[in-house]
Amino acid sequence: MLVDKLPWCSHDGHPIFSVHPQPGSTRFATAGSDGKAKIWSLGCALDAKQEAQPGVHKLLATLTEHNGPVNVVRFSHNGRQLATGSDDHLACVFELRPGPGVGSLGSSTPNIENWRLKAALRGHGNNVVDVAWSPDDALLATASLDGTAAVWAIASGQRVARLDAHTNFVKGIAWDPVGSYLATQSDDKSVIVWRVEDWSQVARIVSPFSMMISSTFALRCSWSPDGQWLLAGNSFQGATHAAVLVPRERWTRPKDYLLISGHSGAVVCGAFNPRLFSTPSRASRASGKENGDANGEAADGSGEAAAGDGAAHGTKAGRGDDDPDADALAPVFAIGSQDRRATVWTAGADRPIFCASRFFDAQVLDLAWTSSGYGLLASSTDGTVAIFQFDCDELGAAAPPLAVDGALQTLYGRSGAGLGQRRRLVESVEQLELEEAAGKGPEGATASLAAALALRSAEEYRSWLLKYAGFLAEARDETRLHELCSDLLGPPGPASRGAPPTGAMDGVADPASSQGWEPRSLAARFRDALDDLQQLS
Repeated sequence: MLVDKLPWCSHDGHPIFSVHPQPGSTRFATAGSDGKAKIWSLGCALDAKQEAQPGVHKLLATLTEHNGPVNVVRFSHNGRQLATGSDDHLACVFELRPGPGVGSLGSSTPNIENWRLKAALRGHGNNVVDVAWSPDDALLATASLDGTAAVWAIASGQRVARLDAHTNFVKGIAWDPVGSYLATQSDDKSVIVWRVEDWSQVARIVSPFSMMISSTFALRCSWSPDGQWLLAGNSFQGATHAAVLVPRERWTRPKDYLLISGHSGAVVCGAFNPRLFSTPSRASRASGKENGDANGEAADGSGEAAAGDGAAHGTKAGRGDDDPDADALAPVFAIGSQDRRATVWTAGADRPIFCASRFFDAQVLDLAWTSSGYGLLASSTDGTVAIFQFDCDELGAAAPPLAVDGALQTLYGRSGAGLGQRRRLVESVEQLELEEAAGKGPEGATASLAAALALRSAEEYRSWLLKYAGFLAEARDETRLHELCSDLLGPPGPASRGAPPTGAMDGVADPASSQGWEPRSLAARFRDALDDLQQLS
């Protein structure tokens, strides 16, 4: 593991309330009490050599449109837009435009990148403390201290829903990856799950939060990438502060909740990793290193997980459920607390994988994972940002994003913002063959890819993936093709030829500047990469 505080990532000593990396790219954003949102180079955070290069630009842009502290930053899933929320009662949406940056108000240094305000969303009567993008990036949900949540259409900038069932500050909001539900958490000691179709209440979850404290800045909740678990903070297990995992569709069955305890202060933020992980088998866990803190010492052992019948467990990959040594695909998540610590867990484990203690001088207020699944950013009210870089020995092997799409397709018959919402007209014989073999069009192709991966069938996986890449090239689905290429091949162009074929990369090129993947040359590159992949498996 590599751990680094980023001394150049600063809001001039002011508290940093939020941090978020741009999916599949080389930027991350921060929000500060100085009234600014800033965009930084993720490459400099991940790579000490790049950080040390003379003249390298670490700060890419400073956004000064808000008139109060900026409480939250969140990139859209496609990485093209950035949403912010502020004490000025506004949520703003920014987008990156061509051309050089211009100087920002109150700054003598011009911006390197040209981020411009796309929309200012007005309608809240108090601070906006959390925001969440819908899976297709068409909608933005906002949580406010006015006691309401709102949903906005990005294309028009209009509010399409006002959710006012809470009776106190709304401090957290999270969108289900399938796009069916929206969760809000409030100081009224409840989490409400809303049905997106008609904005009706599905459930009000109260029992884990009966002892919650109100002296929190935010309550950032999160969904697992397969949509099976909702993570919320400010809970208790006995007299110990805890987070709680609530299983999907079993919202009001306390015996099925999984409590994550061990912190000595309120848990105020939680973040699921965007990847699923092939967790080490029981035998390898017994012989391997389990826990460590940011100082290289063993974790203090105070963390515990306790549950009723609903304890979270991964799905066995290609072996019988009764095989104790079978690896499983499982979600990983991190939680941050007012006790100045952050812990990392695998769902279903009874102890944390990692505990960052004595690392921050104030509460950990936000956490966010990089696209590879191996990088974790943390921001604190002490005015600092840290990055933790894990490896396979600590988290397990990250399954490709297609495994998440396959899980969504298998569980719900669709894949959220995945292939199901990017369907194209039939344009080639290869696409017809792929859809006929898959049985359900591109969604079926995704499920078949995930199934082949789970069965450890390298040849079948290679065949399906090659067909799938050809289908995307013919359909000119540049966004999905970029995601797939980034996972397998790394950045486009000659510099990426030596890149490993199996994902786990953060510093991929920006979609707008990707010129190295032409449809005619794509198949050859994929065959080379997949030959390597088959040998590795």
